[in-house]
Amino acid sequence: MSKVISSSPDKATENLHRADLTKLESDEQIAEWVKITDRISAQIATKMERGRTWH
Repeated sequence: MSKVISSSPDKATENLHRADLTKLESDEQIAEWVKITDRISAQIATKMERGRTWH
């Protein structure tokens, strides 16, 4: 099986639900999902600090 690392939240979530992932691949996908969601949260926080609303 080839290593699958995603860069979008949708793709990361899709990959997490794949039944054929090994434990290691699953752990890697979880780590990637956390990085992506942390980056998105930081972007939202920055916009909120600047007085922008999230839509």
